[in-house]
Amino acid sequence: MKKITLVVLLLSAFCLAASKPNTADYPITVHVIGSSLSSYGANCIHGLDVMVNGKHLQLSCGCDKTTEGSFGLTQPGDYKARFTADEHSPSFRLAQTYEILFPDNSKRKFTAIAISEQ
Repeated sequence: MKKITLVVLLLSAFCLAASKPNTADYPITVHVIGSSLSSYGANCIHGLDVMVNGKHLQLSCGCDKTTEGSFGLTQPGDYKARFTADEHSPSFRLAQTYEILFPDNSKRKFTAIAISEQ
């Protein structure tokens, strides 16, 4: 009986560990300053005003209200992220896509659409 209990506890621990993304895989801190939603019929645009390493960026991603149901704004605060695309060619151009990890372990990819010094 003790062996079965031990096996169940170990399997539960492995399942919990497997379901949570490793935050070390998300080394970038994205500070959300503002969030917006624009609706176009069944589609919408989710926009974020963020600070990343001292740069003010506007990030954007599409969302489909028919498959995602009710979609809300992102609360201001710090979120973990990683690059899925980071191109600087030529050096004065920037093309970045971030995958942001939310507290509920959901992820969403946002593309940088604007940059400023403020």
